[in-house]
Amino acid sequence: PTGWDSDTDLTYDPDTRKLYVDIYLVPDKFKFRGNNEWGQFDLGTVDADGYLQNGGDLSFEGSAGNYRVVLDLSNPREYTYSITAN
Repeated sequence: PTGWDSDTDLTYDPDTRKLYVDIYLVPDKFKFRGNNEWGQFDLGTVDADGYLQNGGDLSFEGSAGNYRVVLDLSNPREYTYSITAN
């Protein structure tokens, strides 16, 4: 929601071992990137197993509104995410 050249920081929850943000979303493309840069951590594609992979773009097709986005990096190389309406 803040554009491709800025970041939306996620908060780490040590109890769930996941990152999250509550944010206003509109239908559009997005991805997860790390360390405020494009490159090594650029999750934007879901493979056949349902895990996030580098490259590409994810797509949010829901109604505009406030959502909780959760990024689960707790299983090495089996990264997932969820988007739930608040």
